Amino acid sequence: NAIKNLTALEITYQNFLNFNRESSVRKIYPIAIKESKNRWYLIAKDHKDDVVKSFSLDRISKLVVLKDSVFSKINYDVEKEYQHVFGILKGKENIETVRISCSESQFRYLETLPLHESQKFEQQQDDKFIISLKLIPTYDFVMEILAMGKEVKVLEPKKLVSEIKEKIKENLDQYL
Repeated sequence: NAIKNLTALEITYQNFLNFNRESSVRKIYPIAIKESKNRWYLIAKDHKDDVVKSFSLDRISKLVVLKDSVFSKINYDVEKEYQHVFGILKGKENIETVRISCSESQFRYLETLPLHESQKFEQQQDDKFIISLKLIPTYDFVMEILAMGKEVKVLEPKKLVSEIKEKIKENLDQYL
């Protein structure tokens, strides 16, 4: 209702990055609701810094509709803004062509539930399947790749390969 009627909200919000700290109270201008990995987010402009952000609905503990605080429509196309993003976190990085090698079983899974709308099958090399995607390799994307374990291997870009290797090394170091 607040999105449709361009009415500001005041929310009490708990950020995961500051989870041990007190919640913050924020005045926001709601734009849209977006889902990612079975979590729902409110896309809104934060009054504090005029930046459009995502607020996880499960971390909003209080929401007040500020009936006397109507705002002008915000020119923000959610579909366009998230077009090259996997998940909810938007990076400032550039769009990359990501090439991934995967096992046949993982490929069959990714065929039925693609990682991103840009996903394309390139070729089969022996028992490996190569796919490519055009997206911004955000934190959410890196975590998704890591969750697939040995079933996938990032081939390109080299910067992403290095980042994945570093995360795997950090994970392994916990067990040594």
